[in-house]
Order: sequence, then structure tokens, then C-alpha cells
Amino acid sequence: MMDQLGPLLLGVLQAGQAEVTLAEGDIARAFGWVEAYDPQPIAGLQMFFIPQIAFIKVLLAQNTSSSLGRAAALLTQYLELARKNHFKSALLYALPLQALLNARQGQEAAAMASLEEAVRLGEVESLVRVFVDVGPGMADLLVRLSRRGVAVEYIAQILAAYQTPPARDATGGSVEPLTGRELEILALVAQGLSNKEIAARLVLSTGTVKNY
Repeated sequence: MMDQLGPLLLGVLQAGQAEVTLAEGDIARAFGWVEAYDPQPIAGLQMFFIPQIAFIKVLLAQNTSSSLGRAAALLTQYLELARKNHFKSALLYALPLQALLNARQGQEAAAMASLEEAVRLGEVESLVRVFVDVGPGMADLLVRLSRRGVAVEYIAQILAAYQTPPARDATGGSVEPLTGRELEILALVAQGLSNKEIAARLVLSTGTVKNY
């Protein structure tokens, strides 16, 4: 049945399966799709799911120098096309990934610039999943951006919805999800509260808040 589909639709379906696998925390299995998939040049941006975005997400999740380099090349091509054609929705999918890539490459200023652009775009329609679906690494970046005074209330809204399943790293080790208490503290940090104020709000010691 699958081999009777056109190559574009087949790629979309396979990429969707890879996204589900990645969301379930099975990075090794998702990377198996990456190894078998040949990402064709992005000739245009369709108004539906694009396989290259899933491809980039898996590469970022693997988090090796080789996978990050491959992700960087695809993101550069994708963002150039999105800007050229003024596709805001396409930018919204790619910019958070660019921010995560920048952060993993130690480029803090570039990461914050990419994420701020994405947040400004998403804030218009109060979009949340586009950030949450990037994975656990996005929460920390959002907190750091909020501390700069950018879209504080909107970022708090995103963090409040940040429920992530247990994930595995590239070696198969378990990555624990954020707990409800950790999410609560992150949301308060995003609102600009100090450790002392958070401790008072949640009836915790300042030391306990620092440990989070």
C-alpha cells in the first residue's frame, strides 16, 4: 500500500511516523528513519507537514557534531526559502529549531535572536504547541528569553503547557520529564519573580527553589 503512494505523500507519512516515534522518546528508532530517508532539496513550502522539519528535529535530538551540522545545512535552506516567500507559518516551525541548534553550538546571542523572532510571531495568535513540540530543551531557552523581558506573559503561558513524556538521549539513557513543580517554578521565573518571591508563593525554602 505504502509503495503505491507518490513520493511526496510517502515522505510526509514516514516523517509523521518519525515525529511520533521521537515524541515517544525513541530517538534511536527515529534516527533509523533519518538514515534511510533522502531529504530532497526544498523546492517549495506546502501548506501541510514538511518532512524536512521532522528530519531536523531528529538530527537535533541525536545531538552529535555530525547531526548538528546536517541540521544546520537544512535549516539554512529552509529559512531562506521561508523568508523569500514570506511564509510566517514556515518560519514559526523553523525558528525554534534554529534557536535550539544555536544554543547547542554555544551561540547564545543567535539562539535568543531566533527564539525572540519566533515568539513575536507566535504571540500574535497565542500559539503554544509549536514551541512545546520541539522538546524539553525549549523550556530552558524560553525562560532565558523571558528573563530578558521578552513576551513574559506569553512565555509563561507556553511553560504552563509544557508537558513532556519521558525521553531517551542518543545513547538510550533516560531523560526525565519536567515535574509539575518544576514547570510551576519555571512559569514563575518567566514572570520575573525572584527565588525569594517564588519560595514565598509556593511555601518553599529559598534553597529548595535554587535546587530546581
